[in-house]
Amino acid sequence: RKDRGVGLVPFENKKLLREQLEEVVLRVDNLIKNFPSAKDIKVCPFNGGSDVWVDIGDKSLGVQALQNYLTKNDTNGDITSKFLPSNTLHVGDQFASVGANDFRTRLSACTVWIASPEETRAMLSDLSKYLDEWSRY
Repeated sequence: RKDRGVGLVPFENKKLLREQLEEVVLRVDNLIKNFPSAKDIKVCPFNGGSDVWVDIGDKSLGVQALQNYLTKNDTNGDITSKFLPSNTLHVGDQFASVGANDFRTRLSACTVWIASPEETRAMLSDLSKYLDEWSRY
Protein backbone atom coordinates (compact mmCIF):
# COMPACT_ATOMS: atom_id res chain seq x y z
CA ARG A 1 0.00 0.00 0.00
CA LYS A 2 2.97 2.30 0.44
CA ASP A 3 5.28 2.82 -2.53
CA ARG A 4 8.44 2.50 -0.46
CA GLY A 5 7.09 0.88 2.67
CA VAL A 6 8.27 -2.17 4.52
CA GLY A 7 5.50 -4.01 6.24
CA LEU A 8 3.50 -7.10 6.99
CA VAL A 9 -0.02 -7.49 5.63
CA PRO A 10 -2.27 -10.53 5.97
CA PHE A 11 -3.20 -12.79 3.08
CA GLU A 12 -6.43 -11.88 1.34
CA ASN A 13 -9.50 -12.81 3.41
CA LYS A 14 -7.30 -13.44 6.48
CA LYS A 15 -6.93 -11.36 9.64
CA LEU A 16 -4.03 -11.06 12.04
CA LEU A 17 -4.91 -10.80 15.73
CA ARG A 18 -3.93 -7.68 17.68
CA GLU A 19 -1.62 -9.80 19.84
CA GLN A 20 0.13 -11.18 16.76
CA LEU A 21 0.60 -7.68 15.37
CA GLU A 22 2.01 -6.39 18.68
CA GLU A 23 4.46 -9.31 18.87
CA VAL A 24 5.71 -8.52 15.38
CA VAL A 25 6.13 -4.83 16.34
CA LEU A 26 8.12 -5.74 19.45
CA ARG A 27 10.29 -8.22 17.56
CA VAL A 28 11.03 -5.87 14.66
CA ASP A 29 11.73 -2.96 17.03
CA ASN A 30 14.18 -5.10 19.00
CA LEU A 31 15.91 -6.42 15.87
CA ILE A 32 16.36 -2.95 14.40
CA LYS A 33 17.60 -1.42 17.66
CA ASN A 34 20.21 -4.16 17.98
CA PHE A 35 21.33 -4.12 14.34
CA PRO A 36 24.68 -2.26 14.31
CA SER A 37 24.10 -0.40 11.03
CA ALA A 38 20.67 0.84 12.14
CA LYS A 39 21.50 2.09 15.64
CA ASP A 40 21.65 5.75 14.56
CA ILE A 41 18.52 5.65 12.40
CA LYS A 42 15.23 6.67 14.01
CA VAL A 43 12.55 4.16 13.01
CA CYS A 44 9.04 3.42 14.17
CA PRO A 45 7.59 -0.08 13.76
CA PHE A 46 3.85 0.11 14.43
CA ASN A 47 0.63 -1.84 14.45
CA GLY A 48 -1.72 -0.34 11.88
CA GLY A 49 -4.71 -2.28 13.20
CA SER A 50 -4.60 -4.98 10.55
CA ASP A 51 -0.97 -4.76 9.45
CA VAL A 52 2.51 -3.82 10.68
CA TRP A 53 4.74 -1.14 9.15
CA VAL A 54 8.15 0.32 9.80
CA ASP A 55 8.47 4.05 9.19
CA ILE A 56 11.78 5.82 8.91
CA GLY A 57 11.56 8.55 11.54
CA ASP A 58 8.43 9.00 13.61
CA LYS A 59 5.87 11.68 14.32
CA SER A 60 7.98 13.22 17.10
CA LEU A 61 10.64 13.91 14.47
CA GLY A 62 7.99 15.41 12.17
CA VAL A 63 6.57 17.60 14.96
CA GLN A 64 10.08 18.79 15.89
CA ALA A 65 10.85 19.64 12.26
CA LEU A 66 7.61 21.63 12.00
CA GLN A 67 8.33 23.43 15.29
CA ASN A 68 11.82 24.36 14.05
CA TYR A 69 10.50 25.53 10.67
CA LEU A 70 7.75 27.69 12.21
CA THR A 71 10.12 29.16 14.80
CA LYS A 72 12.75 29.98 12.15
CA ASN A 73 10.15 31.67 9.91
CA ASP A 74 8.38 33.56 12.68
CA THR A 75 8.76 37.32 12.16
CA ASN A 76 7.46 38.21 15.63
CA GLY A 77 10.79 37.43 17.32
CA ASP A 78 9.16 37.16 20.75
CA ILE A 79 10.34 34.17 22.84
CA THR A 80 6.70 33.37 23.65
CA SER A 81 6.03 32.86 19.95
CA LYS A 82 8.58 30.05 19.68
CA PHE A 83 7.04 26.69 18.86
CA LEU A 84 8.36 24.71 21.82
CA PRO A 85 7.00 21.43 23.19
CA SER A 86 5.47 23.40 26.07
CA ASN A 87 3.22 25.38 23.71
CA THR A 88 2.54 22.83 20.98
CA LEU A 89 -0.55 20.62 20.83
CA HIS A 90 -0.70 17.39 18.85
CA VAL A 91 -4.03 15.66 18.26
CA GLY A 92 -3.55 11.91 17.80
CA ASP A 93 -5.66 8.85 17.24
CA GLN A 94 -3.59 6.13 18.88
CA PHE A 95 -2.97 5.47 22.52
CA ALA A 96 -0.91 2.31 22.28
CA SER A 97 2.57 2.55 23.71
CA VAL A 98 3.97 -0.30 21.63
CA GLY A 99 5.23 1.10 18.36
CA ALA A 100 2.62 3.82 18.19
CA ASN A 101 3.68 6.78 16.12
CA ASP A 102 1.26 9.13 17.89
CA PHE A 103 2.53 8.01 21.29
CA ARG A 104 6.04 9.18 20.37
CA THR A 105 4.81 12.72 19.71
CA ARG A 106 4.63 13.10 23.48
CA LEU A 107 8.39 13.64 23.27
CA SER A 108 7.75 16.84 21.27
CA ALA A 109 4.34 18.16 22.28
CA CYS A 110 1.39 17.89 24.60
CA THR A 111 -0.96 15.33 23.08
CA VAL A 112 -4.74 15.03 23.05
CA TRP A 113 -5.93 11.51 22.26
CA ILE A 114 -9.04 11.30 20.12
CA ALA A 115 -11.05 8.37 18.83
CA SER A 116 -13.23 9.91 16.12
CA PRO A 117 -13.82 13.00 13.98
CA GLU A 118 -16.65 13.99 16.33
CA GLU A 119 -14.28 13.90 19.29
CA THR A 120 -11.81 16.04 17.33
CA ARG A 121 -14.53 18.63 16.60
CA ALA A 122 -15.56 18.71 20.27
CA MET A 123 -11.95 19.09 21.42
CA LEU A 124 -11.30 21.92 18.94
CA SER A 125 -14.52 23.66 20.00
CA ASP A 126 -13.52 23.43 23.68
CA LEU A 127 -10.00 24.64 22.90
CA SER A 128 -11.33 27.57 20.87
CA LYS A 129 -13.65 28.61 23.74
CA TYR A 130 -10.80 28.33 26.23
CA LEU A 131 -8.46 30.44 24.07
CA ASP A 132 -11.17 33.09 23.58
CA GLU A 133 -11.73 33.28 27.35
CA TRP A 134 -7.98 33.31 28.07
CA SER A 135 -7.36 36.15 25.60
CA ARG A 136 -9.76 38.40 27.55
CA TYR A 137 -7.53 38.37 30.65
